[in-house]
Amino acid sequence: MINRQLKELVDNLCDAIDTLGANTSLPDGTGKVARMEMGMFMMYLSASDGQISWDEARIISDICELNLSPNDLGKFIRENNIYSTEFEQKVPVTLQI
Repeated sequence: MINRQLKELVDNLCDAIDTLGANTSLPDGTGKVARMEMGMFMMYLSASDGQISWDEARIISDICELNLSPNDLGKFIRENNIYSTEFEQKVPVTLQI
């Protein structure tokens, strides 16, 4: 239930960003960027306890519209330096816009 509501909220936000982009000078696909940035933030939160559960992987996969296992997420988090002070201090691109 909550996963569906969260997915719907994220979908609506990304659609709104795409609509805004179509009416301004934002590049195409800004909504997809926002979706991925939200997913990356969720990955950061998921990694904070040192493990990624299957439930967390399913929720993040649903939000990002991907199919990722906990191992896939862990690899992505490491490769993209998501669980780091650098990530904590970087303002997401969609929020900068």
